[in-house]
Parts: sequence; C-alpha cells; structure tokens
Amino acid sequence: AEEVSDEVAELAQVFGDAREYARLVAESEAQGVPAPPYDARLEALAPFARGERRIAVHASNAQTILDALRFVTEQELDAVLYDVGEGWKVVDAIARSGLPCVVGPVLTLPRSRYDPYDAAYANAAVLARAGVPIAISPGNDENPRNVAFHAAMAVAFGLPHEEGVRAVTYYAARALGLEDRLGSLAPGKLADVVVTQGDLLEPAAPVRQVFIDGVQQPMRSMQTELYERYRERLQRLQASEAGGR
Repeated sequence: AEEVSDEVAELAQVFGDAREYARLVAESEAQGVPAPPYDARLEALAPFARGERRIAVHASNAQTILDALRFVTEQELDAVLYDVGEGWKVVDAIARSGLPCVVGPVLTLPRSRYDPYDAAYANAAVLARAGVPIAISPGNDENPRNVAFHAAMAVAFGLPHEEGVRAVTYYAARALGLEDRLGSLAPGKLADVVVTQGDLLEPAAPVRQVFIDGVQQPMRSMQTELYERYRERLQRLQASEAGGR
C-alpha cells in the first residue's frame, strides 16, 4: 500500500467522522432516540463527505494531482479539480477519473525549469483533447476580469475557439453544477450577459453592455471616470494651444 501523509490521513478521518455523524443523526430520527451532541462543523461537512454536494480540490503539481484523484476515489466524493498546472503530465489519469477540471492560471510560467515554455499555455488544450471536461480560471480572486485573456491564450495554443468561449461560460457553470441556471442563454436561466464589440476572447474588444440577472449595469467605473477626466483636460489643452497660434 502507498504511504499516506499525516495531513491526508487526518482529512480522511474528518470526512469519516462527518459521514458517521450524519448516519447517527438519521438513525436517531428514524428510531426516536436521542441524537449525538450537535456539531455544526460535522453537520456542514456531511453532505460533501457523502458525495451529495460538490467540493473543490486544489492540486497543482503532477504528484499532488494523482494523490487528489486517489483521495477523491477512496472517499467517493463529488469533486472538481482546481489549478491542475501540471495536468498535462498526468492527463491520462485525470481522463480516467472523469473529474472536471478548472484550469488556471494560463498566463503563467512553467512549473519546472525543464518544462516546455508553453506548458501552461497548452495545458487546457491537452486536457480537452483527452476528453477531460474543463473550465478556465485566471487563478486570481482579485482579477476575475482577466479570465477571457487566459482563455484567449489557451486558444492560441491549441484549444478550439468555441471550446475556449465555453470554458469561461457554460463549462464553468457545469463544473460547479450550476449549468441549469448559468452559463448559456436559455429560457428560465439567470440573464447574466456580457455584450462585446467583437470577439469575447479578443483583449482589444470593448465591453459595451453587462446584464446581471437581467438588470442592465452602469458602464461607469473609476477607470472610465479617470479616462473622461483626462481626455477633457487634454482637449482643453489642445484647444488652448490652437487658439494661441
């Protein structure tokens, strides 16, 4: 048997405790006997430990990804892999697992000095060609606005364009189990829509309209206000110089 780190063993124990807690609570309700002492932590974790709710498993390097796949299988979890920066190295194992992956960041350096320069750029394409369900993330909670640029780079390095668009729309919703509400335009879904002038994955394509839950959002921000302010200043300066000639 392969060795298991203390951290993984401890995590497995916590998941086991959550499942046992849920079992005891259900039995106490069915038999009308006192329930175990209330434990908010185990109660919250139980649906995830029993595979009833989806969890995010963050794994970057190849060995960690393999360890994550084994843990998810052994614990019978409903999971999605995040990051998978070296997914291209263990793509066959990921494909066999059937787990979806949220790939990113794409705009980053290779993880090892011996990796190809385009390892991060082509990672999404390698996974997609193997049949792995993917979505794309910027891997940065502070700058989700850059997600289209990460998808664009993945497309430039082998991911089909249509798949790149889906990777930041429908496939992203599907990875989270929210495709019935988000990710595509269909009756009954939340109307979260971005309207661009040109290709969504083209960095130079301006965003013209944004709708969140069907409500049109103002297109003003600190950046647009600064742009208008200094454009007017430049125009006044140019007018002044023209009048002096």
